[in-house]
Parts: sequence; C-alpha cells; structure tokens
Amino acid sequence: MACDAPKPFIPAANTARVRAIFDTPGGKAMNVTHWRKATPFDKDDLAALCTEYENAWEAQFSPLQSNVVEMTRIIATDISAEDSYEVDRAPLIDLTGGRTDTIMHDNVTIATKFGTGLSGRSHRGRSYHIGLTNDQCTGDQAAAGTSDAIRDAWIDFAGTINDSDLAAELVVVSYCQDKEWLSDAEVNAVTEFTTENTLDSMRTRLAGRGM
Repeated sequence: MACDAPKPFIPAANTARVRAIFDTPGGKAMNVTHWRKATPFDKDDLAALCTEYENAWEAQFSPLQSNVVEMTRIIATDISAEDSYEVDRAPLIDLTGGRTDTIMHDNVTIATKFGTGLSGRSHRGRSYHIGLTNDQCTGDQAAAGTSDAIRDAWIDFAGTINDSDLAAELVVVSYCQDKEWLSDAEVNAVTEFTTENTLDSMRTRLAGRGM
C-alpha cells in the first residue's frame, strides 16, 4: 500500500484548498479544489478567493444543480504551512441550484477529470458533480449536452478565478509518489477538463453516510 497513514503535514507552496459544502436532501456533500497563485495566501487573499469562488459558482454551476441543493459553507485554507490562515464562512450570496426537475439520488453523479499534461495518477484530479436532476440523465448516461455543459462550466469557472485580481489557477496537488510521502507537495496547473458521459456513483453521499 502506497504512503501509509497517517499522512504527515506536507506543505504546498503558494496554494490554498477550498472546501465547498452543500446541503442536499440526503445530508451533506463536499467539493474540494486547490488553487495556486504567485505569492502565499494571507487571510485577506483567502476571503477574496471565497468571494471569487462563490460568484463564479453562481454563474457557472448553480444553473446545473437541483434547486434543492444549496452551498451553505465555504472553507479556504492556506496549505503552504501548518496551522496557517483559514477562512470559514457561509457564502455571501445565495448559492441554491436553479434546476426544478426532480433531483436524482444523492449518490448519482458525473465525474470530471482534471488533466495537467503529465502522466500518472498523482498528476490527475477529479471532481464529482453535486445535484444532478432527472432530466440531465438518460438511463446510465448523461442526457445530451449535459457532460459538455459541465465540462464547459469547469473551464469557465477556473478561467474566471484565474482572470481575477488573485490570478489563482486551479491545480492538482500530489503528496505521495513511488509509495513514499513527499517532503514538499508537487503542484501542477490543470490544463484540460474531461467530463465523462457515463453516470457514476459516490456511496459516501448516500443518506447517513456523511461526506
């Protein structure tokens, strides 16, 4: 087994982790991303990252989520040093989904792969959509146009935050390579997004399973 638990603290230079937490009919779901900029994140930068994230999410992803799903908490943490800055708050705007069709079961999702142009699992990331509705699905597949819409939302979402005053880029953070923990995390920019057309399942999102 690679990199035995518990995982030690491993710094990722100039990088912040954002955890977006959603209320769903079955409980809670979380989306985790990582962002890097040219200089370290202080508390003001983290607050600004939260604001940019919320505004970009409202524009790109809320229209693709059920209206019974709402982002209710956002946590941005500087991960360049242990016990560093963190901003933990409710979003400053309403981030309720905009789709009125019946929501699918909480575990039903679509995966988007984050590519960095490098091979190997440690150089890839993945995110699982929260709040799919019945009309976005056909059998075991995404309905026509759904995967493309989610992929394009990721492209525009990441691009908006990168074009902001923070100039923060979406990244993949690797802590373990060749079955050994790294002393410093490897951080690589996401350069491509691929959204699968086949529906996926996350059992941890079922009612009572937690995040």
